[in-house]
Formats: sequence, structure tokens, C-alpha cells
Amino acid sequence: MEKFVNEYEYNIDVIKENKNKWWNIKFKKSSVKILMILIVCLLLYIFSKKNVFLISTFLLIIPIIFFIIKKSIAVKFELKTIEEKYNSDSFKIRIEIDKQITLITSRCNKKFDLNIIESFYETKNLIVLNVQNSTTIALKKDSFVEGTLEDFMIFLNKLLKDKI
Repeated sequence: MEKFVNEYEYNIDVIKENKNKWWNIKFKKSSVKILMILIVCLLLYIFSKKNVFLISTFLLIIPIIFFIIKKSIAVKFELKTIEEKYNSDSFKIRIEIDKQITLITSRCNKKFDLNIIESFYETKNLIVLNVQNSTTIALKKDSFVEGTLEDFMIFLNKLLKDKI
């Protein structure tokens, strides 16, 4: 079995990219439904001129604003956790994947079975593994020091083929 090693600085840029994509995926269906209802209410107002539809349109903007605020809070919470644990706004992380997943930082060394990976998603710079309990493990696409991104994607798709 091939071994993959990914090393990088876990910082605010990684956190923002990961959390924004995670929240967008998690609430995509809800956001689309709210947007559709908002458009319908707006159209009903335009054609009927009844204020109830205009008020409904404005009320539907509230969950969208809360969604944006929650994403921002998630990023700030993650950053605060890092600052408390590492006394810094970033830390070096090494992720080794072969027969298991090993996460190595200056403060911890954790090992997990491969079967905890439920799915993954990609962002511009990251491959993010969704693992149990809505936890994620981010790997930077340009930070493989052992193995290649292309081979890792083949490995990951093969590993998750049975879970789909």
C-alpha cells in the first residue's frame, strides 16, 4: 500500500477555505429553498402589491444573514481553539495516510482507522476528508511530501467506492 504524507501550516486561510466550503455544502439545499421562496414572495409582491409578501421577503433574508454569521463564527471559534492550544494563530501539521491516518502536531499524535473517512470534498487548495461526527481533516493539494495528489485521489476514490 502506498503511503501519503501531507505537511503544511494550518492557519486562518486553510480554516476559512475549509469552513466556508463545509457550511456551503451542509446548507446548500436549505439555502436554495429559502432563495426560491424569497423569489416567489418578491414576485407575488410585484404582481399583487400586497405588503404581506414584501414583509415575507424581508423576513426570509434573516436566515440568510444568520447563515453568513454562523460561518464567520465557526471560523473564529476554530481560530480561538488553535490560539488556546498552540499559543499562535497557526501550527505545523503532518498527516500520514497508509493503513491508517496519523495526525502529527507539536501537541498531539493521533491515529485513526481509514474507515472513519465517510466522504471528501475539494476546494481550490484543499482536499478535505469528512470523518465521523462532522469532523474534517484538510490536506493541502500542493503539500504532499510523499505520494502525489493524483495518486492520493485515486486511492481516496477507491477507498470510498464501497461507501457510495
